[in-house]
Amino acid sequence: MTFILRLRRVARRIVSSRRAGLLTVAVLAAISLVGNTLTYVVFDHATWGDGLWYSIISVTTIGYGDESAVSLGARLGTVFFIVFLGLSVFTVLLGMFADYVMERTQKGIRGMGTVLTNDHVVIANYAGASRLNQVLRELAGDPAYGAAPVVLVTDQIAEMPAGPRNLQFVNGSPLDDATWQRAGLADARLVLVLPYNYEDPNADAVSASIVSVIQRLVPGKRVVAECLDETRRALFPTEEAVSVVCGLQVAGNILVQELSDPGVSHTLEEITSNLRGTTLYSTRVADAPTVDYTTIAKALLDHGDNLLSVIRGTQTHTTFAGLRPQQGDVLVYVGEKRLAWQELCAAL
Repeated sequence: MTFILRLRRVARRIVSSRRAGLLTVAVLAAISLVGNTLTYVVFDHATWGDGLWYSIISVTTIGYGDESAVSLGARLGTVFFIVFLGLSVFTVLLGMFADYVMERTQKGIRGMGTVLTNDHVVIANYAGASRLNQVLRELAGDPAYGAAPVVLVTDQIAEMPAGPRNLQFVNGSPLDDATWQRAGLADARLVLVLPYNYEDPNADAVSASIVSVIQRLVPGKRVVAECLDETRRALFPTEEAVSVVCGLQVAGNILVQELSDPGVSHTLEEITSNLRGTTLYSTRVADAPTVDYTTIAKALLDHGDNLLSVIRGTQTHTTFAGLRPQQGDVLVYVGEKRLAWQELCAAL
């Protein structure tokens, strides 16, 4: 009686422990294959290679028929090691594999797994399905990011929202270090931080805190953050790798501009979208040429590109008379494709 109780305890422990269960199944599978191979070799005088082949083909129920037991001992070995033991173990093994795949799938849907990709784009916070899909469409239309995997990091939803096939989900607070480890922050190309709520006045403070966490974990990581209130821009870190975009401020500017100058909004919609027509691009000056920006603007215009501004430090220049290039300047232009500095110099 004591032996039976101990056996039951061991059985329950094996069932409750995945590692113990997998080890038990592996041992039984090995016994099945080795035992059947041994009887086949001993009683039918086959080679070890043929015996193992016969055992594998039999236990997987493929049964080519090129090998078969002839003697009584080999047949009894097949009945015991394959029919009674091997097929049962193989069925359990298939069930465990199916459970593993299902569990991995469910963990991915619930965002409980770890990202196994690199060079991806991370979007922090879920500001609603329409906002997320709009950002995803623009990313897909950008040649630099269109094929990159996208990872959504948020604790505002329980399951991954509908989206493109390259969208992955990490369920966790963007303020938690462990969440960013699961999101593969160190291997990400850049991070886009959206407000978690467009109606909450504290949203900018939360976004700024998220950016600070990112810069602490991976200094110099490229981050673009949306700020709802221009007066709260100072909350965000001032590192060179951090860009802060006051989207609502820009939208308000365009609305008022459109009142007096019809057509401005249509033009800005055209040049700020990756999905149609020409688009806004930027490139950084690697080495200062001898010509001034007026000459560069004319050369780009002949090439089909339109230079809009030159950013130097915190200053944005939209007129170029007397302005000469310096290493580190950022040129913002409208064109059909993004040009590296070397390509831009070739156009000159």
